[in-house]
This record gives sequence, structure tokens and C-alpha cells, in this order.
Amino acid sequence: MKRVSNFLRRIWNRLYEDITIIRKVKNCGSFLLAKLRRKPVRFIKLRNGAEITSPDEIDLNFLFHEIWIERVYNPRGYEIKAGDTVIDIGGNIGMFAIFAATREPAVKVFSFEPFPDNAAYFRKNLQHGNLKSITLSEKAVAANTGKRYLNVSETWISHSLGNTEQQRGGLEVDCTSLNEILLTTGQCDLLKTDCEGSEYEILYATSTENLKRIHKIVGEYHKRGENSGQTLMQFLRNHSFRIDIFRELDENIGMFCAIGDDDAVIPNIYEIALWAKQNEIPAVVQNEFLMYFWPDYKPSEMAGKLYRNSIIQNKIEIFDDIKNKIRNYSTLRNHLTYIYLPQAYHCIFSNKIRKNLIDRTGFFLDGTSVDVYSAIAFSSVIDTYGKCYFPFTIRGACSTSNSQRITKREMRKHFKEYKKINLPKEVPPGNDMFTTISESFIVACKNTGQEKLISNIDLPMLYGNIVLWDWKNFFVCCKKLFQNVTTIKGKIHFFTYLLKCKVYGLIKFFRIVNSKKSFSSFSKHENVLEAVFSINSEASFKNPIKDK
Repeated sequence: MKRVSNFLRRIWNRLYEDITIIRKVKNCGSFLLAKLRRKPVRFIKLRNGAEITSPDEIDLNFLFHEIWIERVYNPRGYEIKAGDTVIDIGGNIGMFAIFAATREPAVKVFSFEPFPDNAAYFRKNLQHGNLKSITLSEKAVAANTGKRYLNVSETWISHSLGNTEQQRGGLEVDCTSLNEILLTTGQCDLLKTDCEGSEYEILYATSTENLKRIHKIVGEYHKRGENSGQTLMQFLRNHSFRIDIFRELDENIGMFCAIGDDDAVIPNIYEIALWAKQNEIPAVVQNEFLMYFWPDYKPSEMAGKLYRNSIIQNKIEIFDDIKNKIRNYSTLRNHLTYIYLPQAYHCIFSNKIRKNLIDRTGFFLDGTSVDVYSAIAFSSVIDTYGKCYFPFTIRGACSTSNSQRITKREMRKHFKEYKKINLPKEVPPGNDMFTTISESFIVACKNTGQEKLISNIDLPMLYGNIVLWDWKNFFVCCKKLFQNVTTIKGKIHFFTYLLKCKVYGLIKFFRIVNSKKSFSSFSKHENVLEAVFSINSEASFKNPIKDK
């Protein structure tokens, strides 16, 4: 059965790739014929008017597959949006720059390619199509400006920056720094790096203030001496980036993605991850709920405070009832309890989970709520997990986070971040957290073969919560009620639930971010690092108790 599944997956991937070529490439006939004959592709004419030519040493089929099909520099969650500023370090012949500039309107791309022959092809490839938004600089990016020597590779795609002319094939090139680049661009919505080991000096030499201007980073890392993917990831975490994807390709090269966020990690996270790996625990969640409200958060009486909901204990419990917990959650009555289930957010999880989900569904995450989707999806590939009674992360809430949007009733901004949303038939259109939670729950169930859980949703209560969020949704929820709820008892439940909430106030929303009563204690801190240091002294990891 597994062989059949793998065979069908290969067929689908091949079909998807060919369809994408037909949709994007004007000379798709010659492209597909070259692929069929296993011949290199030297010329591509895109349907948007751009034309790409390569030297004999570069096969455009490889670059097209990597950039357009696999989207290694533009994965889910790192989409390029209209008006974005993209910095492309290691521009090569311009393949990624053209991809980025033609994704959405008004995208500005600043590319840097020091090798003269590559730069010549790059400029040639900018002559066709409306590519005026791409700026090419024939410089290498390094720690500082000045002169350096480029170690020239025979492959045209693996040139690396050296220090001396004695290195074989050394070519003197001009260098700039990321600090200098950001003086020109002002900000960077997406930083793409493919610079054969220079990523360490580039990022390490960038000032903290300038790192804050970078919203997302995606690229390769290459092991160079003491520098490795792990050291680079730690550097990024120390500068408030969240690591979403970290993929080892081999012992010397890997892929990483990082995104700036208002959350923080506690140093004990490494020891917990190591413990989980040694004990073959696929995922570890935390029972302790910590949330730091940044100084710009509103209302101001909550700003600068760290809230917590329980007492820290040096204990880890092992559970093997994740299917039952998901079944209990599937009513969506206690819609926020997913935070205590294994998921991609504020949870330590094995890379095997990610691989298994990609093998099973074709992708890792989906839906408008990463938290809810991953909680349901993870339950389809694991049976056991650990629960820590001491924290390893701190959730953050600032003026631009979804937590603030919830308190200000501005969730519409969250939905606008998605280009197209196809709501399931059970979910009415709304701009509230109940809509995003139910949408992601249903999408996850369908993607992972757990459709039976959808019938457990308390639809009358869901529709009631959406109405209570905004009474403008009353009629559209009534329409969904009569479409999807067949019993008279269910319809009565909807109206009685509204009556109880409105008249008697028996049920209150679980808006953790807007209620001090949800927390047992709080402490004042000027910034999130102070909060981390205060908790780190309590959250030590020493021989945790394992309960079955």
C-alpha cells in the first residue's frame, strides 16, 4: 500500500510540475521536450514577457524547479506581497529576482551578484518584460565594505567569498554590507541569502537596529569552520527571530527560514528538546501559560507586564490519549484549549512530524490559524506527547499582533493577509477568532483524513459566538444555521445560547489577552528579555518526573 501511495505521489508531483510549466512558460513545448529527453534547458520565455537565458553551465530546469515549483525561497508563510521590498544576496543570473518581482505589483528587488559573467547574464535577462523594479548591484555582500577576493567555482553557482588572492581562482570584487544596503532600502520584507558561507559574517555584522528592519529571512546555510546551521539559528533567536523551518540537506548544508515575532524562548528549551529526542517523545507542550504584553500594548495598564496562570513545577507527564483530547476539542466549545495540545506554535516537536505530514498531505501547514491547524494535523501522525509543568517559551502580545487585533475587534486585518480564503460550507464569513479557528479546524480534518470530527462541532454555539462577536453577522449565521443544522433542538439551542449570553451574562468569551482574571499573577518588566531572565531562574530543567 505504501508503494502505491508513493507511486501516486510521484505521479501527482510530476503532473503538478508540468502544469505549472504550461501555466508560467510560453515556450513550454520546448521546455517539456527537453525535460523528457533529459536535456538541459538554456532559454525560458515566461508568459509575463520576461525572458531568461543561461550559460551552458547552468540548467534552467533545475533553477525553475527550485524557485517556481518547490518555492524554496518563498515557502508557505513567506509569500511576497504587493509593495514588498526584497533583498536578494547571491543573485546569480536573476532567476529568483525575476520570480520575486513578478509575484505581486510594486515589489522592489535589490539584487547583489559579484561574479561578472553571472551579472552579464543577469542584465541580459532584465531586458525583456517589465522588470524595472529590479536593481542589480555587481558587488558581493560581506561584513564590511571594501575589496575582497571571490573564489571562482567551475559550476557558476558556488562562488564563495575569500580573504586572500592566493586562493585558487581568486577574483577581486567590491563588497558592501547589509548595514549599507538597509540605508538605501529602509526596510526589508524578505531577505534571501544564497552566498556560499558568507551568511554568517553578513548577519553577524549587521546591527541590532538594522536586524529589526528585516521581517523575514529565507536561504541556505553552509557549514564553515565553527559556524553551522545551529549557531546561525541561535544567533537569529537571540535577535527575536522565530525559526519556522530548519531543514538539514546534508551534514554541511541546510535550509532555514526565520521570521521576526513578539514571542521569546527560555534557555531551557535546548535541554528539553534533547531530553525529548533521547526518550523518543515526538512532541512536548507546556502546561505553564506565560504572556508578556509589550510596552505598546493597549490597554496601557497591561503593558510591560508578564502574566502567568500557574505555579512552576519540575515535572513532565507523558500522555498517550491525544486522539481523545482532539475528540473532546472537536466540539469547539472550549475553543482555546488547543494551546495545551501538540502543535507548531510554542511546542517542541520532532522533524519526523513535519516530514510525515508533508508525505501525507503534500504540505506542512494550512488554514488561517497555524495553531489550530497544526494541533489537529499533529494528532494524525503521533500518539504520545509530553507536557511540561515549567515553561520554555513566552507568548508575546504587541500593538500589531493578533492578540491586540482581538481586543480591538480588528481581526479583519488578519484575514486580509491571505490572498484567497475558501471557507468551508459550515463556516459563515466573519472577521473574528471563531471564524479562523473553525475554518482551520475543518481544513485540517479534511486534509488529514479526520472528517468524522467535523460532525462533532457544536454549530449552534459556534454561530452564536460569531454573532456575539458582531451582531451584524446575525442574519448570515441564521442562514448557515438552517442550512447545516437539521434538528429543531439545535436551532433552539442557537437562540437560547444568544439569550443566555446577552441577557444573563452566564457565558463570557475566553479572551485571555483582555482579562486579568485569566492569570494567577503578574510582574512588571521593561522588555521581554527581562521577563525571560526572571523566568529562567525558576524554570530549571533537572531530572523531571515522568508520569504515565
